[in-house]
Amino acid sequence: MRARRYVDRIVVLMESEVIATHSRRMGRDKTITDPQHYLSVLERKPGALRNGLPFQNLPRPITLAQEHLLAKAGGDKAFVEVLLAARDHGMEILETACAMALEQKIVTVTVILNLVYRLANPLPPPPQQTPEALHLKEEPTSDCNRYDTLRGKPHVH
Repeated sequence: MRARRYVDRIVVLMESEVIATHSRRMGRDKTITDPQHYLSVLERKPGALRNGLPFQNLPRPITLAQEHLLAKAGGDKAFVEVLLAARDHGMEILETACAMALEQKIVTVTVILNLVYRLANPLPPPPQQTPEALHLKEEPTSDCNRYDTLRGKPHVH
C-alpha cells in the first residue's frame, strides 16, 4: 500500500489501484475522516458506531434517523444496515432518504432502505399517448421508384 501526497489531497493506492482519496485541509493537527471508508468495520463491530470519530459529523438527517433507530432494541445493527446503503448508493442519496423518512414520520430500516433504492433507481416515465391529430391516416409505403421520379430519370436499370 502506498500514499501519494498532493497539495489538496492524499491518494491511497494498492497495487496502482486507487482505494481512497482524502482532501487535505491546511493547518496542523486536523483529522479528516470519511465514513465511507469505515463501513466495512461496522459490519463486524456495530458498537464502533457510537463513539467512532468518522460517524460524529454525519449530515443532520442521518443523525436524526440514527437517534430514532438507536432508541429501539438492536438500534446499532439497524443503523449500520442503513449506513451500508451509502456504500452502494452514496451518502447524498442516504441523506435524502433519511430526510424523507423523517418528514413522513416513519423512521425504520425498511422505509429508509426502500427510499434509498427508489431514489437510486427511479421508475421510467409512463408511456405517453399519441394525440389523435398525429395519428397517420395512411401508412407510408416503401417505393424506391418514387425517388427516381423526383430526380427525373431512373437511376437503376
